[in-house]
Amino acid sequence: MEIRAAVELPARRENIELHTSDGLTLVGELAVPESTEPVATLVCLHPLPTAGGFMDSHILRKAAARLPALAELAVLRFNFRGVTSPRG
Repeated sequence: MEIRAAVELPARRENIELHTSDGLTLVGELAVPESTEPVATLVCLHPLPTAGGFMDSHILRKAAARLPALAELAVLRFNFRGVTSPRG
């Protein structure tokens, strides 16, 4: 199979919320293999928000779109505090 730039491979995706002890809600996504248990979980940390980093950067989005199917990995990505997004 040839994988092109915009290809999203099969996975189960779930929007998540992480609640901090000081009452802040951080939004994210967990992507897991579609039909098997993950062999490991990759926690993706984006660059600092002050440098324009956020969970939907193209590299993190591609990891979540492909690694569950290609490597049987779960991929967790989320926005740090200070990131504004349509999801939170």
